[in-house]
Amino acid sequence: MRFSITTFLLLFSTFLFAQIPKVLIIGIDGCRSDALEEANTPNIDVLMANGTFSFDALNTEVTSSGPGWSAMLTGVWSGKHGVIDNTFAGSNYDNFPHFIQRVEEHNANLNTASIAHWHPINDLILNGDADFSLNVNTDNDVATEAINYLANNDPDVLFLHFDDCDGVGHSSGFTPSNTTYLNVIETTDNFIGTVMTALQNRPNYTNEDWLILISTDHGGNGTVHGGNSLGEQRIFFIASGDKIPNQEIEKSCRLQPLNGNCLATTTQLRFDGDNDFIELPNNGLFDFGATQDFTIECRIRTTQGADVAIIGNKDWNSGLNKGVVFSMKYPSGPQWKVNIGDGINRVDLDGINPINDNQWHTLTVTFDRDGDMRMYEDGNFVTAASIATIGDLNGSPIRLGNDVFGNYDFEGNIAEVRIWDTVLDASTIANWHCTHIDNSHPNYANLLGYWQMNEGNGATQINDLSTNANHATINAATWEASNSDCLNLNEVLYFEGTDYVEIANSAPFNFGTNQDFSIECRIRTTQANDVAILGNKNWASGLNTGYVFSFNPSSAAWKVNLGDGTNRVDLDGTSTVADGNWHTLTATFDRDGDLRIYEDGVFIASTSMSTIGNIDAGFPLRFGADVLSGFGYTGNIAEVRVWNTILDATTINTWHCSVIENTHPNYANLLGYWQMNDGMGTIQIQDFSPQNNMGTVNGASWIDPSLEEVCDFTMTPRIVDVAATALAHLCIPINPIWGFDGVPRYSSCPIFIADCIENQFVLPYIYQNQYHAIEGVISNAHISGSSVIFRAGDFIQLESDFEVELGNEFDAQIVPCN
Repeated sequence: MRFSITTFLLLFSTFLFAQIPKVLIIGIDGCRSDALEEANTPNIDVLMANGTFSFDALNTEVTSSGPGWSAMLTGVWSGKHGVIDNTFAGSNYDNFPHFIQRVEEHNANLNTASIAHWHPINDLILNGDADFSLNVNTDNDVATEAINYLANNDPDVLFLHFDDCDGVGHSSGFTPSNTTYLNVIETTDNFIGTVMTALQNRPNYTNEDWLILISTDHGGNGTVHGGNSLGEQRIFFIASGDKIPNQEIEKSCRLQPLNGNCLATTTQLRFDGDNDFIELPNNGLFDFGATQDFTIECRIRTTQGADVAIIGNKDWNSGLNKGVVFSMKYPSGPQWKVNIGDGINRVDLDGINPINDNQWHTLTVTFDRDGDMRMYEDGNFVTAASIATIGDLNGSPIRLGNDVFGNYDFEGNIAEVRIWDTVLDASTIANWHCTHIDNSHPNYANLLGYWQMNEGNGATQINDLSTNANHATINAATWEASNSDCLNLNEVLYFEGTDYVEIANSAPFNFGTNQDFSIECRIRTTQANDVAILGNKNWASGLNTGYVFSFNPSSAAWKVNLGDGTNRVDLDGTSTVADGNWHTLTATFDRDGDLRIYEDGVFIASTSMSTIGNIDAGFPLRFGADVLSGFGYTGNIAEVRVWNTILDATTINTWHCSVIENTHPNYANLLGYWQMNDGMGTIQIQDFSPQNNMGTVNGASWIDPSLEEVCDFTMTPRIVDVAATALAHLCIPINPIWGFDGVPRYSSCPIFIADCIENQFVLPYIYQNQYHAIEGVISNAHISGSSVIFRAGDFIQLESDFEVELGNEFDAQIVPCN
């Protein structure tokens, strides 16, 4: 393979006389991406227009500040830097230090500085390694001190931390509908504008090449963060500079069959997380010893993100223990992971996309025993690592559902398990990841075991469909039907977080001080955020007059709230609703008695509401957002029913998943009934009650109820990319032994030489947004001091027949070796 770098060398022929690379990193604590999009931020907008940015970046681990800032500054996830909460207990910065230490080790003459509102960043993460560290007590002080430092010093790296967004989010809500939260983001933007003015006023600014990186440590739900919901994990990433490509990196979304079951099975095996498992026969076929290549594949569906054993043959109490296991990324997903160990050594790989979304996902790992372990997700390659150091794996039999000692129980579905005694290639994995195996598979002769796991009710064993017939016994796991909707809806409305339906005639749905009533609806969602599913109130405060169905983001339970301006009542349901399946939510309101809630026709909880007075909010009834278009809901809503009476438990259970007809015992009390399956092109939803209160659709779209939107974040940045991108801009080689999880999202140094010892070097490069490194030998080139000089006709010979060919029209010096 020949890889021409003539263009690269044209860049480097001017590099020797180029501007001095410098980096400014701005961290805005607790700033949600969608809130940043909503806020008026002219200074940040200018920076985005002059670079690469994404509102779909992710912090895919613990969304607390300690782990978040550690990940951003070290370039590695918590499994390496060791911080999982704000106590910083277990930190491993000695082995995985912050990037400023890497800068100082590379060149101690580079000037590094950090000014932070949240003091643990300087005190615990940077730990005094920057040339200048300053803790301040206000965001205004961050900007003032940054301006002073830029005017009176010559920083090469400057890190700034603004904290007020996080504080306001905790006090009033992390949501783009919260004007107080938007105001503090706009104030932070003003601070950034003053810092940028000071930077551009530097006397030597025209000779400096500044990279401006802006990101955050986490988002939030309601007034909290720390979980693994998308509202907490979704962040933004901005890399701004005159030499940076102008582009936006977005997630890709598609409609797919409900639960993604491309195999169209009608029954599936359910593991309930309480010692359900399947153990494969211990007949030696699955003992891979120290040298045998192999591949393991399975399909799973779960909402769980815990540290579990999905499939494997090891005691998962330690990753060093002998064997292999598929699990969830430490400490709580929502990505998956694979671990392999021989009792002394271990290797781990983490996935990229959340898989605890109640969708079916195919997980595949190939094991080349003297080469790489390679991970694939839904047929797509994710990442790889060498396992050449791993020895003997033999020990226990393979289990599905928990580890070999019955611990680390998995909750969800497992199907289509395949084990091969060879390394499957990428194209075969992609072609067959969601197709039943038959003898036309190119590696059929290598199939050691194949369990579809779709036998259905009554079956007590799962059949091995390979030629080896290694049938296995089911231990406690149960069969269930694949998900379907009991109402057989036609086309249903999908709300994207900014959409709503409004019932114009509000009078029948303002229930005054003493009118009893009931509300029912069916929803399908995977997001337990602080939203307004339906209601007639301003949801900025639960005290506000009116009622609302929502979620409690701290527990992921759905909830009902009502208030009269002075008093409020809240009642939580269960946390099982946001699982991607249809659920009926019912609340009955006895005005001098109790508020009672039901889930799928079953009574859940009650509380007194006799203290609540007038709930006439003066607003129309809305579905999908609150009355001020805030707290937008993402998912489907259907079968909304409002009654001017208290439905009894038997009636609720009987009719919770049936279309309402005039045979319903309370039909005369039906104030409004919107099936919300009117179909494509409809801008009004029909009221099937006698009242004819039509609703108007604002933005929500109609979709086939057997389909759902699934978004892929594979190509979007991660919080760990910040450190890697900063180092790449400074032309500091990222040594593979550092174990970086982040990759440079941009580099003005696409070719440079590192570790020039006796003509040996490492060539770093970026391909498809991934960082790679190839070792090679300098040939026909000239070493002069600490520099490698290439002249016309010289070349670099790399391993694996990978050759870099130089241009023939000029001499070029690449970069000094260090």
